[in-house]
Amino acid sequence: GVRGMRLAIELARSGGIGLVSIRECSSAAAMGRYVDLAAHEGMVAFAFTNGSSIIAPWGGARRLLGNQAHAVGSPAGRHAPLVYDSAVTRMSTGEIDTLHERGELLPEDVLLDATGTPTRDPSAWVTGMLVPSGGHRGYGLAVMLELLTGVLSGGNVFAPEVGQPGELTTRQGIGLFLLALDPAVLSPRGE
Repeated sequence: GVRGMRLAIELARSGGIGLVSIRECSSAAAMGRYVDLAAHEGMVAFAFTNGSSIIAPWGGARRLLGNQAHAVGSPAGRHAPLVYDSAVTRMSTGEIDTLHERGELLPEDVLLDATGTPTRDPSAWVTGMLVPSGGHRGYGLAVMLELLTGVLSGGNVFAPEVGQPGELTTRQGIGLFLLALDPAVLSPRGE
C-alpha cells in the first residue's frame, strides 16, 4: 500500500494524476495511512480496498462482499491534512470483538447470524454477516468499491478467495485502488 501510494504520488507530480491498482496483496489495514501520506505531499488522495466476505447482498443471507475500507485525504494548508477513513459496515469486526471480550451485547442492526436473522451476539460475526451503514446505500457503495478494487485490478472479486486478515498461512488476495491528484492542476496551490 505504501509503495503503491508513493508511486501514485510520483505519477501525479509528473502528470497531475496518479492511479495505482494492486491485486493479490495482503490486508492493507487502515486506509487513512495512505491518503495521509499523499496529503502530506500536497496531494488529494483516495484509497480503497476489498476484503474477505462478511456482508450479504441487500436482503440476502449469504456472505458476498468485504467491509471495503476506504479513505479520502486532502492537504489543508498550514493545518494537519483532512483525512476521512471508514468502511461500509455499521461496526468493525475489531469493535465487535472488543464487545465480545467485555461480555457486552451489540447494538441493534449491526449483525445478522448465519441464517440472516438479526442478532446482538458479538460472537456470531465469525459465521454471520455485518450490516452495511445506510442499509442498501452502504451495500451499493460496497459493490462499487469492489469494482474499483477486485474487478479493476484483475484480482479476486466478490471475496470467496479473499482470506481473513489473521490467516497468515494463506494468500489473502486483496485488491487496492490508490489515487493521488495534484490539486495545482485544477487551481492555484494557495487556494
